[in-house]
Amino acid sequence: MKVIIALRFHASGSFQNIIAETFNIDQSTVPRTIHSVSNALVRRAPKFIKFPSGQVIEENKVKFYAVANFPNILGLIDGTHVRIIAPSNSQHEEQFVNRKVYHSINVQVIVNVDSQFINVVVKWHGSSHDSRVLKESRVFMQCEQSNHDAYLLGDSGYPCKKFLLTPYLHPQTRQEISFNRSHEVTRCAVERTIGQWKRRFHCLHSEIRLSPAKLLFRVECCIT
Repeated sequence: MKVIIALRFHASGSFQNIIAETFNIDQSTVPRTIHSVSNALVRRAPKFIKFPSGQVIEENKVKFYAVANFPNILGLIDGTHVRIIAPSNSQHEEQFVNRKVYHSINVQVIVNVDSQFINVVVKWHGSSHDSRVLKESRVFMQCEQSNHDAYLLGDSGYPCKKFLLTPYLHPQTRQEISFNRSHEVTRCAVERTIGQWKRRFHCLHSEIRLSPAKLLFRVECCIT
């Protein structure tokens, strides 16, 4: 029953009092139940969300190449914003306002060709640029020091690095146009994955009425 209550809350995005009425339980039981189940899921996150290594990297390369003939791809990176209410007790409320002028947190995700999350960063204010989130993440240092002949694909909001390939801003030659086409077809999987994730957990679509600290916990729970 606890799992069902938590899943219903995350999937529907309903108010907690509506969840309580649906299951005929006291309203105060709902937040305790959601926290308990979310905590259990987050503790298990490393088992399911893990960066590939060894043979898994080679398998990813083969699968990605089959999509649009783009070789040596390890994963796809992107950032997505989860809307929140304006933090009432924060002295830095303006830091949560993103470029689209609403309050959010910026979530960085990396997915594989099977639309599985292999790395997630959930801790940045909405005003944080995608490139900064990446630069300050553990995966940045991991990829910088790696000797694997494998790359991440990102959009033009990211810097082009030895492990991260971005599209040409103004392609001129046939090769550059072909590069951008294969890049776009391959990278669209991360946008599709984010869309599916938010549709599955509707609480991420609407304005989440939680403090930023609690929200980070819930977002990671939905990813797990």
